[in-house]
Amino acid sequence: MDEQEMKRRAQYDYEHRHDNDLTGCTMQASPMQPTNQSEIESQNEILVNLLHRFDYHAPNALQIPKYQNLRDAAKAFATVIVRNAPTYYPETQAALQAVEAALMLANKSIALNNG
Repeated sequence: MDEQEMKRRAQYDYEHRHDNDLTGCTMQASPMQPTNQSEIESQNEILVNLLHRFDYHAPNALQIPKYQNLRDAAKAFATVIVRNAPTYYPETQAALQAVEAALMLANKSIALNNG
């Protein structure tokens, strides 16, 4: 590849570097057309579920103590990890991230199921 070709490719890459960035994307996926009533109902159910998953779910009075219990348990377990595992190992950091991920997923399950 000569220098001119390298410059052309670099310029192209620079101009198109945000092509895979979906922020502000206005493009919509082409919808698959359902072929029968059962498929229409199934697709509608999936869409309703998606909308529910991405809505804000304010905590109710029954959920607040559940969130606190989960946070307390996650903090306690993370503390045990830090006090017993060498923190300079990447596996320890991964373990702490796993505790955090478990907490977030448990919180999500409470939020989506209203308690």
